[in-house]
Amino acid sequence: MIQKDRYHRSNLYDDAPMYFMQRITWSGLALHQGVVPNHPASHGCVRLPEAFAKQLWSVTKLGARVIIARGDNAPVTISHPRLFAPKPTSAPMVSQLESVAAAQQAWTFAELASKAPLMGATLTDTPAFGVPAPAPDVAKPSARPLKAGPVSVFISRKEGKLFVRKGFEPLFDVAVKIENPEMPLGTHVFTAIGQNADNTMRWTVVSMMRGAANAAEALDRITIPQAAHDQISELMSTGASLIISDEGLGRETGKGTDFIVLTR
Repeated sequence: MIQKDRYHRSNLYDDAPMYFMQRITWSGLALHQGVVPNHPASHGCVRLPEAFAKQLWSVTKLGARVIIARGDNAPVTISHPRLFAPKPTSAPMVSQLESVAAAQQAWTFAELASKAPLMGATLTDTPAFGVPAPAPDVAKPSARPLKAGPVSVFISRKEGKLFVRKGFEPLFDVAVKIENPEMPLGTHVFTAIGQNADNTMRWTVVSMMRGAANAAEALDRITIPQAAHDQISELMSTGASLIISDEGLGRETGKGTDFIVLTR
């Protein structure tokens, strides 16, 4: 959800009242109070009875994930080793080889975040032991403060990539490996709802499979580069989300939005 307006009026449809408006896209799709005639009667918005629209307005916040689907798609709990967990605050000592490899991965990741050329390096490159990695020919990108709010991750089978946003701003994207990429994954929305004592997260998932893989099978088929996985883990907190979909980034995904995925 990207905007709320208690007394909103449409700037597209003859100043029509859309009270308790909660915007989903900048092109005009929203939840709002309206007449519900039990048949299609909207340009794409979701009309809500007055009492429910008022109640929903009082409990939602900007950034809330909205899923619009046919049928009863309720969240269920899920546990899987490939779901993200917060990175431990203290790390064990590593060998010189591991330290050099980690340093190169961190630099490669910074280049990804800045959209700078990778200079032929990949996230899986490992320098020879005792030989320092060559300095890139580009200036080191300056760090920018991250926006508040939970991290959002989107993995697209269509694009073969992983995208990360935080506070409605893009952070980076990177290619991922998808086993049997010709086979559908479905669309699955995972949400971190809390943290366990063992540093793992409690997750739920809403799946819109339509004959594709279930949520656990979809996770099994995706391999994320270690450097990207580590960076996401550092940002992990309650409220974080992961979307896996056969679709690409929806055309509504843009400045000031979270990931908006159209499945039809």
